[in-house]
Parts: sequence; structure tokens; C-alpha cells
Amino acid sequence: MAQAKTAGNSILASDFHDESTGGAGKIPVTKAGGKIDPGFLSSVAKAFVRVFSTSNQTITTTATIVTLDSESFDDDGLFDPVTYTFTAPNDGFYDINFNGAGQPLGSRDDAEAAMIYKNGVEHSRAVHSKPENSTGLAGVAVSDVVQLDAGDTIKIYVICYRSGQMRMNAGSANTYLTIREL
Repeated sequence: MAQAKTAGNSILASDFHDESTGGAGKIPVTKAGGKIDPGFLSSVAKAFVRVFSTSNQTITTTATIVTLDSESFDDDGLFDPVTYTFTAPNDGFYDINFNGAGQPLGSRDDAEAAMIYKNGVEHSRAVHSKPENSTGLAGVAVSDVVQLDAGDTIKIYVICYRSGQMRMNAGSANTYLTIREL
């Protein structure tokens, strides 16, 4: 039987009914006339997670999972800070945004990429390049809207191209991931 998730409680699909047809159940999904009850929509909890790194991480020419090991918020425990994995609680579309800020450790004309992996396979990639002999901060970011089924997983990887390295800085303002169910 299908389940819907509400603010901290799981309820069965059989709990819903359509008042316009007099269907059985306890929670009205629609009002008379078949219109969706806005009160129902606002009561359905959506996944909303923000996690970040608590230690600096060196990125090289090998794709490396980002060590997002602390949570700003994750009320439903959807992100595992040990495996750095988000698990979708519901079928739907998810807005995924990652930012990694740091310093270049190698060649100043390097490029880096951040990648969203869905179920262990690369789904999205954003490449960031720096002009030759550039100085200052290095950074990577990737954003995408990804369709997920309940149980699908998301991880973030970063890679440096050519011969360079990058140090991603720790901290909630530097290296973080937000995931929001739409």
C-alpha cells in the first residue's frame, strides 16, 4: 500500500478520502467540488537537507567523494554523514546544490569539476576553469533538478584536471550541500 509522509508521521493511502465523492478514510485530500484542499498540501513534509564539511579536504586528479560530515539541518535523517549519502524518502523531483570553496594547491591554470552521482552513476557535472596564472580562491559548484524514486541515493564528487590540486575548506559557509524536494 502506498504511503505518504507527513510532518514526522507516516500515514497510509487508505487514510485519505475524497469528500467530493464521499470516499472512505480519515483525512480529506479534496474538498467538495473536487478541488485539492490546500491544508492537505501544506501538511505533507518535503525532504529538506543542508550538510557541510568539518575538515579541509584535498582534491586531486582522481574523482573523490566530498566528506560532508555535519548537518545544518536534516530533521528526518535522510543524509548519512558517515557514507556522505542522501537517500530520497519519496518519488519526485529534488533541487540539488553543492558549493566547494578553497585554494588551489597546484598549477594556477587548472580546472575542477563537481559532480552529482545518482545511485552510483554520474548524473550531472559542472566544470570550472581558471585562467593561466590566476590567484586567489578556487571553487566548484554544481546544481541540478534530479528526478528520484524513493530509495535512490545522491553523492557529490569533485575532481581536478591536469596536474593540479585543490584544498576545499571546511565550514558551513565554504563546502556545503542542500537538497530540497520540490
